Amino acid sequence: MMNMNFNSFRVWGLCLISLASLLGGLSAPAIAADLTKIDRSIGKEPRYQTKAPKYCLLVFGPEAKYRVWLVLDGNTLYVDRNGKGDLTWPAAIWDVLCWLNR
Repeated sequence: MMNMNFNSFRVWGLCLISLASLLGGLSAPAIAADLTKIDRSIGKEPRYQTKAPKYCLLVFGPEAKYRVWLVLDGNTLYVDRNGKGDLTWPAAIWDVLCWLNR
């Protein structure tokens, strides 16, 4: 059984709500891509602090060509904001507790 506390759910919920609100106006009816054929590799990953980081892959576009990785590692959220698969660049690293306490 997965051990997740309230803060983990809160973080993922806020991320998904924010993303949905940002992209809500951009959605349009389209033919769905075959998600089984999407490349799920990450180009560069940092050294994680926990043994089991939580991964989430977001895909955009009618052919799902644009990919964004989210990786939650303890209190650190890595976001591949430019879609290049590099989670090691400084702008990809977010301190979740600092972000939630704003």
